[in-house]
Amino acid sequence: MNGQMVKNAYEAFSPAVTTDAGRMQASGHVTGFFDDEKKTASGLVSGVNIDLGGSGGIISVDAGKKSAAGEFMDRLSLAADGEVLKDKMVLLSNTLSEEGFKQAAKDGYSLENVDPKEAVNSGDRIRATMLKAGVVIQGFNDDLSDEQLETITGSASMAASLKKGASEAGIRLSKQNVNDMMAAADMADKLETPDEKTKAYLIENGLKPTLENIYYAEHSVPESFNAPAAKASNSYVSENGYLGVQGVSSVKELEPAFRKVIEDAGMEVDDAALKHAADMMDNGIAVTAENFVRYTSMDDIRFPMDKDKVIKAAALAVSDGLSALQADVSRDKSLLETAVEMKETADEAANDPEALRALVAADRPVNLNNLQKALNGGINAGTEAEFPEKRFITARRQLEETRLVMTVEANFKLLKQGASLDTAELKDLVVMLKAAEEEINRERFNSDDAGEASVRAALYSETLKTADEIKDMPVSALGVFVSASVSFEQSYSIRSVSLSELRDEGTKRRLEYEKAGEAYETMRTEVRSDLGDSIKKAFANADSLMKELGIELTEENSRAVRILGYNSMEINGASVENMKRTCRFVDKVLDKMTPANVLSLIRNGDDPLKLSMEELDEKLTTEEAPEKYSEYLVDLREKGLISEEESESFIGIYRLIRETRKNDGAAIGALVNEGAEINFVNILSAVRSSRARGMDVSVDDLYTGMNGNIENDIYEQVRTAYDEAKAAQSMASIREAAGLPSEIYEELTESGVIATADHVAGLAAMRSNRGSLFKAAKKAALSENDSDSAAGILTDSFIREKFAKVIDEFDGRESAEAAYEEMADALEEALTGAAFGEGERIDVRDYSLAMKELHVSRELSRQESYEIPMEIDGEMSSVTVRILHEGRGTAFSDINMETSVYGEFTARIEFAGEAVKIGIFTSSEIMKAEQPHIADGLEEAMERAGIAFAGTDIFLTEHMGIKLSGRNADKDNSSRDTAVLYRASKLFIQTVGRTMDGGRI
Repeated sequence: MNGQMVKNAYEAFSPAVTTDAGRMQASGHVTGFFDDEKKTASGLVSGVNIDLGGSGGIISVDAGKKSAAGEFMDRLSLAADGEVLKDKMVLLSNTLSEEGFKQAAKDGYSLENVDPKEAVNSGDRIRATMLKAGVVIQGFNDDLSDEQLETITGSASMAASLKKGASEAGIRLSKQNVNDMMAAADMADKLETPDEKTKAYLIENGLKPTLENIYYAEHSVPESFNAPAAKASNSYVSENGYLGVQGVSSVKELEPAFRKVIEDAGMEVDDAALKHAADMMDNGIAVTAENFVRYTSMDDIRFPMDKDKVIKAAALAVSDGLSALQADVSRDKSLLETAVEMKETADEAANDPEALRALVAADRPVNLNNLQKALNGGINAGTEAEFPEKRFITARRQLEETRLVMTVEANFKLLKQGASLDTAELKDLVVMLKAAEEEINRERFNSDDAGEASVRAALYSETLKTADEIKDMPVSALGVFVSASVSFEQSYSIRSVSLSELRDEGTKRRLEYEKAGEAYETMRTEVRSDLGDSIKKAFANADSLMKELGIELTEENSRAVRILGYNSMEINGASVENMKRTCRFVDKVLDKMTPANVLSLIRNGDDPLKLSMEELDEKLTTEEAPEKYSEYLVDLREKGLISEEESESFIGIYRLIRETRKNDGAAIGALVNEGAEINFVNILSAVRSSRARGMDVSVDDLYTGMNGNIENDIYEQVRTAYDEAKAAQSMASIREAAGLPSEIYEELTESGVIATADHVAGLAAMRSNRGSLFKAAKKAALSENDSDSAAGILTDSFIREKFAKVIDEFDGRESAEAAYEEMADALEEALTGAAFGEGERIDVRDYSLAMKELHVSRELSRQESYEIPMEIDGEMSSVTVRILHEGRGTAFSDINMETSVYGEFTARIEFAGEAVKIGIFTSSEIMKAEQPHIADGLEEAMERAGIAFAGTDIFLTEHMGIKLSGRNADKDNSSRDTAVLYRASKLFIQTVGRTMDGGRI
């Protein structure tokens, strides 16, 4: 449950927190509308006990019977998916900076095209990587100006505190974050310095000293509360670890035990520490090392608290994906920072056995807290006469195991769950880390089998490591896989080699060079300057040789000559060209080996280390979708990074490459045949004049024959700007999706479609403007002036034909999906042609949004949720039809449409194997009054189609947002039942959608 929901429930349920319990109204799921099951719930919520357990502030309701509150919580659990996914999108939007999005793009992640949960996990890994690299992540305060911030807060000092806190925590200064942090500051103003009872309650229940936990402890803990430790036995230490209080004549008697606990906690033994231990005992708190750390961490919590400290704590909580009210006011670092530091401590301690030796000699618990203190020289070795070697060996083994299984991601996950990793002994910590890592791997590699997920995780790490190692290996290794006498097209040596084989050859060459103390050039074009300086001497005459052979003096050609020289191979025009293309090919494949791409390969069951280079190239080749180009182009133009003239060149280049690929490079073949220079201008001219028909030339010739200056000066220049805009556009897409209603996320998840940022934006556009996709497609079809192009023949009548076919073929799932795919293909071609074709083009903004709508409508149709084009009241609109399978042999269809006379209405068509019955839910009195006419029309249509019909009911409702749909539970209903449902839905649309007399049937 998210923080806002926690807050809402807090305010609604707990009389101790708010005097206004408030009213909550929610709609239920309508299932079987013609039975006695009734739905809505609305009532006063009160008298419910709330228990906030764990650092996450999870709410549990203790109610003896199903009250309105209990029903509310049940509904929350059912409808949480949409809220949770939106929260994830908001979290990513709030916490990943522009630098983070650039790193994501570099790593191959399109965060706007993946599940929000996965996107957040990727964002956390990226932020952790940046933290480990020492990158200072400043807040990106681009939402609110100083004036707006001061207006919202009503205070210049509060505005300054918020801006400072957000910047230091690396989060956005959005309106939501501002309001949440102000709420945290407001709550802090109502708190008192934790007394002993509050501390005891928090420690006893394993709660962190967060604002909401302290608030709850102070306002809701009964006066009679006593920690169980107060009931300890007469012995100094009970079997549960509690220090006894009965029969002790003096606290002095317990001082040795206190000292041991304080030392185990990694703290100095002084009068203040001893008093803390005594106070804990007096208040019934178990005096253990872990509890002592937690108790003393609350010692400095004083209310009223400095505003800057509260705001910073709240901002850090937000950066960790928690609510601002979950701010731990005893900390000054984020959990992610702590997770990184813990990993660094484990690594450093594993490489410094003396620190561990001192810890063991001092007989202290081996945990991260004490290891860090030992590394800083804060542990005295003690006075034992004989060093406990056996214990040291065991501790070292445990430390090494901890280091091997510990990851920042696992640390972060456990910390957010409230685990005390710093005080857990290593033997226990290993168990916790392994469990967390198993869960992370199962999620990342889409596997329910922990063993399989672990194998995949190991392969993922090994593949990325191998790709990085190859980049630093001697480039001369490529010579083994290249034949100077065979052309690149005919030679399959380098293409058939695997990554592991290339790594093995590279490793062999590297060891030879290092043994001889000779410099070598790496795959990255860098030189190992720490070795000899033989390269310049060896190739001092290379330039004159190249001139003599008529080879152009470019760096790429020079590198090819050097590689041939390393391998004592013949140097001529053909061999240089072959080696040059080999280098390009290897570089291209290695560049594609991004974390995201490697993850995708492994998820699909491939082993990247065993695939040949050619197979890797094929599997990792993904052409950028044209709508992405349009989005990046919009961003470039809006930021002033590209002029209108450059924008036209950008579109021209994309269109050129697209058309060239479509005709298999025939345009280049035409130029070769004419002896013309191969460059962008001439290729574009050949494409336009259609001189390329019938020619069979590979598109690779585009690169071998192209003038290098043209490629660098035009394409690469635009490509660089494109890459820069890519990250910014991804960030913009995430931010847009974060601001859209949770109902959109819920509809996608209920339909079985991943709620990516682009899907959310597309569906939101469809819901806010019915038929917008189909209007855009009609406009696109008519905007294309080139009648010879594929888009040019998509006339208005052709588009109408595709629209009509979707309804005509709505007789079953197979025929409906086929017709929908056919229509979607036609729409995509029309839209792309209108955006990137010749003549007048549609605006790229309209194109980008329409493509998002098209993509999500495709995905929805594959899950039997169809957005069907229809002309209503003379205007292009759409009708939403969703087929549902809820088990029990029952199938449903929900239909939502809107007319000018009836307004918006929703129909539920139910078929239980005997007859079809239709219920229509509307707020229109006119539609209710015309029930006899509508019912007669539907009955007649069903009878003509041979469908048994049980009648139509129309229900008046004020809340058209009522949720009719339930989750698909059983898609194995008989094909006959489903076919009848499809046909009945088609007849409903055709009958009710047929407008006469201003919209009446």
